Amino acid sequence: MNSSNQAFSMISNTTHTPLDLPQAGLKETPVAICINGISQAVMMASPSNLEDFALGFVVSEGLLESIQGVIGVDVEYHPEGISLNIEVTAAQERNVKTRRRLMAGPSGCGLCGLDSLKTAAALEVKPGIPTSFVLPERGSLYAAKSILNQTMLGSSGHHRAALFNLKGELQLIREDVGRHSALDKLLGAILQTGTPSSSGFIMLTSRCSHDLVAKLIRAFPLPLVTLSQPTTMAVTSARSVELPLFCFVRKSLKRFA
Repeated sequence: MNSSNQAFSMISNTTHTPLDLPQAGLKETPVAICINGISQAVMMASPSNLEDFALGFVVSEGLLESIQGVIGVDVEYHPEGISLNIEVTAAQERNVKTRRRLMAGPSGCGLCGLDSLKTAAALEVKPGIPTSFVLPERGSLYAAKSILNQTMLGSSGHHRAALFNLKGELQLIREDVGRHSALDKLLGAILQTGTPSSSGFIMLTSRCSHDLVAKLIRAFPLPLVTLSQPTTMAVTSARSVELPLFCFVRKSLKRFA
């Protein structure tokens, strides 16, 4: 049940006959996230690092402000999917921020089901990163090569999210079929391990969109580097909260915020 890949055979495009080349398919499953037994969201995700996913999701989505008061995470496997129940103290439960979700999110989307445009766009500036921050280009290039060569789940098709120090040395990495879920897993891992992150940056193998910026600013105001260009709203959002945003454009690192 914990495997995130499942082998399947391929079919020849010309002869329509089975090929003797087993291919590892990317596995995804519905994952229900609950707080004290109350369902908060159902997302599609790879069935790995589930405790990281649960904790990263509830903090990056603003359901909990921190993991203080979290008693534990119970993982239950069902024929239909997986349920993750986060048990919190009564005091923490009273502080849960309700962001209504009316539908299942596709592979970790951070906006599906929100009941207002105002809620979707709202971000709060957090202190922590000086505006004079400079990301060493050598370290970012070294990190980009490193993240592309990392394979935790046995397939190159997963999105990856990783924490690097300024030298480009890998500190933590997580993978998932969804880019949002990959980031949630990394954030959850940072929260659980207490990995020092104040002098590093996060890198994603995906493009950068507003919802990824929003997740990061709610959890950790760390510089963000993505391997593809950002959306216009991602740039606007990053600038509004003073989050350094870097993206590779034609193999060259550019700063957008």
